[in-house]
Amino acid sequence: MKLRIIALLALSIGLLLSCQPEDKPPQAVIPVAPNLLTAVEITHNSITLSWNDRSDNEETFEVEMGQNNVWHFHSSVNADITQLLVDGLVPNTTYQFRVFAVNSAGRSDPSNMYQVSTNSHTPAPAPTNVTASPLAPTVVRVEWTDTAPMEVHFVIDRRATSSSWSRVGEVGDNIETYNDSTCTPATSYYYRVGSLVNSITTWSVDSATVTTPNSGAPHAPSNLVAAVQVGSGVHLTWVDNSLDETVFHIRRNVEGQFFEIIDSVTANTTTYFDALGQNTAVYNYQVRASNSIGSSAWSNPAQATYDFCSGGAIPICLENYWTYEVDPSSGGIYNARRQVREVAYPGGVDYYLLIEFAGDSTDTLFYWRNFESGLYQDEYPLNGSGAELLLRTPPSAGFWHFQGDSVLVTSASTTVIVQGVTYTGVTIYQRFSRTTNHSIKYYLKPQTVGIIKEEEFVGSSPSVSRELIDSFIRH
Repeated sequence: MKLRIIALLALSIGLLLSCQPEDKPPQAVIPVAPNLLTAVEITHNSITLSWNDRSDNEETFEVEMGQNNVWHFHSSVNADITQLLVDGLVPNTTYQFRVFAVNSAGRSDPSNMYQVSTNSHTPAPAPTNVTASPLAPTVVRVEWTDTAPMEVHFVIDRRATSSSWSRVGEVGDNIETYNDSTCTPATSYYYRVGSLVNSITTWSVDSATVTTPNSGAPHAPSNLVAAVQVGSGVHLTWVDNSLDETVFHIRRNVEGQFFEIIDSVTANTTTYFDALGQNTAVYNYQVRASNSIGSSAWSNPAQATYDFCSGGAIPICLENYWTYEVDPSSGGIYNARRQVREVAYPGGVDYYLLIEFAGDSTDTLFYWRNFESGLYQDEYPLNGSGAELLLRTPPSAGFWHFQGDSVLVTSASTTVIVQGVTYTGVTIYQRFSRTTNHSIKYYLKPQTVGIIKEEEFVGSSPSVSRELIDSFIRH
């Protein structure tokens, strides 16, 4: 009996032990859904998404993209990655996004839905014609052509022969040049210029290689231009091609003679006025840049024919004169001389003052100036009303108006005898007063002599005549 009880207890214990559960691995848990889904960069054809990872057991993240709540799988990224570039999109289009955390237990709930639109702007076209020119051992000038129809910024990158690109400058819209002053002497560089708009940069083709010079003399100026200001002098302008000059020297010669330095101006100056007064001649000019190390080559030569003249219908030069025998209808005959004595510059154009001398009396008459259409006359003193056409050349039919009076050609290319001298190719004009019955005839020998005769009338009766008896004419 005792043995049977022991056997039963052993059997009970065995059965009890056989019913205990086996050891099993823990069951996987679905990850917590990410949140704070947003876009960190938006372009015309891409969106960069970012989200917050709230789980520590995801294996991947799955991104869905949709439009109008119609969703499809887009892509997946590995665990712990919280950004994704979605590209190849359509400009100016609205998209929806959501993100799931995924592991072997399944997908989490979706993140917040984020709706965003791509930009409507397309990239700006790249700048063209990028060039780089050394201005000094540490300065390179970069130039390009702006081809963008919209407002852009330009970014300038530089690299040495064996290095990567680095940003050296940025300028605003419509600017097409930049001076890079961070270079190293005797170093070769490449440059590129990008059109930047809405975070999109479109790059140009790389410039040709440019090598900065060793420290030394500055680069020569260029594009020297000489402009004559009649009666005053010659105005010079040039392009400064260096940044390390301390002075510019200006030299001049009279045509056919040796050059001599006439003056100097400070660094960065690009203009000079050479006051010549009465010293008429044909002048040649050159400019060079200098610093403590040396001087550049001389610039291109610029020539200026400096004179006090206005060629055309009447040969007008300072000191030209015409002496007339004046025969009034009453009183005795006398001589009067008209002479070009001064130059004025209304509107920046040279006009020549005529003064008439008769015996001891002096009469300031008016200003003359030739243009392609003929002789223009302005009042003395100048009142801002402007010169008007008095004698049209070449002559043509029909009236024109001068200070309200009517002027016409009565005869062209005719022969006239004045004081025993025969003049051919003469044009005769008649000017009719708008307020009285006075008129005046001008007999013009164009280009070479000027007015050889004048006749004034009251009605049809002569009142005064002037006939040329002497002249000094310089062309």
